[in-house]
Amino acid sequence: MSTALADRMAEHLRQQLQPTELEVLDESWQHAGHAGANGTGFGTHFRVRISSPLFEGQPRVARHRLVYDALQNSSTMTACTPSPSKPADEPGRPCPAPNRLHALFIPALSRAFPLSDIMKKQLLAATAAAMLAGTLALPAMAQNIAIVNGKPVPKARLDALAEQIKAQAARTGQPVPPEVDKQLREEVIAREIFMQEAQRRGLEASPDFRAKMELARQSVLINELFADYQAKNKVTDEEAKAEYDRVVGSQAPAAGAKEYKARHILVEKEDEAKAIIAQLKKGGKFEDIAKKQSKDPGSGAQGGDLGWANPSGYVPEFADALKKLNKGQLSDAPVKSQFGYHIIRVDDVRDAKAPELPSFEQVKPQIVQQLQQQKLVKFQEDLRAKAKVE
Repeated sequence: MSTALADRMAEHLRQQLQPTELEVLDESWQHAGHAGANGTGFGTHFRVRISSPLFEGQPRVARHRLVYDALQNSSTMTACTPSPSKPADEPGRPCPAPNRLHALFIPALSRAFPLSDIMKKQLLAATAAAMLAGTLALPAMAQNIAIVNGKPVPKARLDALAEQIKAQAARTGQPVPPEVDKQLREEVIAREIFMQEAQRRGLEASPDFRAKMELARQSVLINELFADYQAKNKVTDEEAKAEYDRVVGSQAPAAGAKEYKARHILVEKEDEAKAIIAQLKKGGKFEDIAKKQSKDPGSGAQGGDLGWANPSGYVPEFADALKKLNKGQLSDAPVKSQFGYHIIRVDDVRDAKAPELPSFEQVKPQIVQQLQQQKLVKFQEDLRAKAKVE
């Protein structure tokens, strides 16, 4: 399911970019008839809203490159402008990418079987959450999975971790391997051994440990707040259908509207763009130059090809320049946008037509996920607005 692919993309971005805020939504159904669409309404176009310390000091194109590199095995996505100070919320253009994400669920043992970074984070989070919530009370001997240095290891730890792994596997559409139970038991025991040694050394009393535990406590509590809000404010069928109807209505082309089959080359500096225009006017091949020099990770590999699209799907500066060009025409001057400088060529023009959108039932999960995120963002904004900060 497309939501599972979005979850895997989010997992991959968390692993690669350590975002402070992240949202991945599958909006494929809204891009029927656009470049990269596969006709199913699933798994081709994604909106990524992300803020990461790794973006600090990086130019806009470099931030996009970090996101695309992290998702180099993902499907087509609609990139959003990442910001070092706030989440990105400005959509760019659809950029085709060749493959879907590879599976990221790799359960394994530390020591004999090294854990993946994702599994390490999951296990650490599960242990921290359990400790902070006070759920590790020692039960009767029958409820212990082992005795380590005279200290019982409660089965509740293993059960909590197993449930977390199963939930993640369900979200990503991955089966849980049959050998995972034994692996998780060994992992819980290993962690008890390491934890006892840390306690013996008095590390629990260190300021660094206490600071990290406080941050972990805050994260767990905040996530509980958001989960509680979403559980009590579910998206209704009426809300989902209204959003579907709104998007369907917005897809209807205006009278006389046109669609353009265009190519572009994106560079960071105006001088670079002017030099490329001069090279093209002397007979340089647009496709070859795009593959070598374009900073757009999606279209660059395709010779700059953006496919058929309505100008409204692009940022305003790009759209305005596009509409001034005729079939076969090249932009005479670089077009500046938030992404850099574009050289645009129009390969063809046709009358716009309404795209064939998937049915409501086909895309209902995507719409529900999107509206859930919108409600949660509104909830967060309302709390911030009401807070008295001095």
